[in-house]
Amino acid sequence: MTTESQGNSYEASRGGRIILAIILAGVIAGSILSQVFDLLVLPLTASLGRIIGGLIFLIGLALFVLWASLWGREYKGQLITHGIYRYMRHPHYLAAILLFIGVSLFFRSIISLFFAVFFAFATAREIKDEEEHLLNQYGAAYRAYMEKTKWKFIPMIY
Repeated sequence: MTTESQGNSYEASRGGRIILAIILAGVIAGSILSQVFDLLVLPLTASLGRIIGGLIFLIGLALFVLWASLWGREYKGQLITHGIYRYMRHPHYLAAILLFIGVSLFFRSIISLFFAVFFAFATAREIKDEEEHLLNQYGAAYRAYMEKTKWKFIPMIY
């Protein structure tokens, strides 16, 4: 099978989409439980939680908008290595993690934060599969990009 016949897009597995739905439901349910029932609340004042959580959420949202704008404008099946992709190979995953963590802190929810952290670890596994696909699709060009752009989705960490 040639690279062209394999298709140009990576689609997460059905199991991956189910896990994402469970994580999103956990973040939402945890946020509701912490607010309505004052259950498993992080030891932050409401103001501090809203400030820190809101800032992290806004950073995640800005990163998502930056990524979506670049992707929507420029992706036509080719490898994109400029813009935000100069700094990390999977900025959309970092955006989602920041959004989940921001919501968790905003609502001071231990349950939501647990699901957000779980999402970060599940994302690392998803990236492994996605990068195998990208290596098959783009070959040496993606390998060179991996060498040049070391960080998968958390600059200076991973």
